[in-house]
Amino acid sequence: MSKYRKCLQFILLGISLIACSQSKNEIMQNSNINANNIVEEITKQIKHYPSEKQYTFTYNNHMCYFEILVNDMPSFKEYDEAQTGSAFLINDVIFKSGKQKVTYKVYPASSEVLPDNTDLKLTLSSYDQKNKSADDVTYMEYSIPKNEKKVTENYSNYTFSGAGKTFYEGSFDINVEVPYANQAPFEKAQDLRKMNKKELEIKL
Repeated sequence: MSKYRKCLQFILLGISLIACSQSKNEIMQNSNINANNIVEEITKQIKHYPSEKQYTFTYNNHMCYFEILVNDMPSFKEYDEAQTGSAFLINDVIFKSGKQKVTYKVYPASSEVLPDNTDLKLTLSSYDQKNKSADDVTYMEYSIPKNEKKVTENYSNYTFSGAGKTFYEGSFDINVEVPYANQAPFEKAQDLRKMNKKELEIKL
């Protein structure tokens, strides 16, 4: 029994030494990285381009909360202030140059339905992260739909087209130019609801 125990101890010791040796080798492979330069070393691996446009939407909302989706992916939401203005970046949901779909969802802020004076304006702009001295560029402005009612020959009253509803959704397209092309998440995904039930059961 003692021989068996000694043999087992030698085996465990050997495994332990091998593990320590492997761990040491792994550490040695990254010996140029330490706590003082890890951020710098990681930054070196980031690919940069001659021009790095950062696209933003500046918004102004009135009497509503809202959500913004770009290419059907959540980009921004405002549920705190019913009347405010600021801006947000959208590059994280842009995967290649060309047409991008922007969807907005508008919700009542202080009542059960959207009032006549509900408003949301979005302005698409960009700045170049590689050229700080370059001017910002404004591409387009978008306002949610309004109905016009003539009050006098020279004056019209405008009311929100979705007034009286508990929710309003709309969309529009923008065009952007980025120096990369990535595959969008779920771009090649399949809608399981449209697949043959028996075939799906076999695959699962």
